[in-house]
Amino acid sequence: MKKLVIFAGPPCTGKSAVGRALGHAHLEMDAARVSLMPASTHSREDRATAYRAVLWAAGHLLRYTDVVICNGGFGHAEQREAYEAVAREAGAALYVIEFAAPAEILVERNRKRRDHHPGLDLDDARVREIVKNYPWRGDGLVVDATRPVAACAEAVATYLKTAGMVPE
Repeated sequence: MKKLVIFAGPPCTGKSAVGRALGHAHLEMDAARVSLMPASTHSREDRATAYRAVLWAAGHLLRYTDVVICNGGFGHAEQREAYEAVAREAGAALYVIEFAAPAEILVERNRKRRDHHPGLDLDDARVREIVKNYPWRGDGLVVDATRPVAACAEAVATYLKTAGMVPE
């Protein structure tokens, strides 16, 4: 069965690191935005274009591989509707995996990565705001992103293998 896996949640929760650790096709919204639009200002419009590009690529990749991971915040209703449509059109099962951690941990992580990450608008206040207002779905796996990347990747891999049953 084909699987479209959505890694969602606030910034700095380790979505990219876990995606890379799993070894499946892995598409990152921020990387797509920077690659496709190097002069991007990280505006809502630029991010929307990058989300569309990532989901378009995911739909095409699902023709050739069984699992595709898309990684981004996915906090807006139109983004959620778009990934649901991609899964439907590809005949893929949809797995939404949300990554969560306390705001202060994410603020500290953002400070450490600020100089080499494309999230240009992410200062301390913006990270706190996103964490506070993030619209959690809560109907899939929620990953405790305070755990090491290997433990998070193992939890995700188990979840995907067990047809969506959350591991104990």
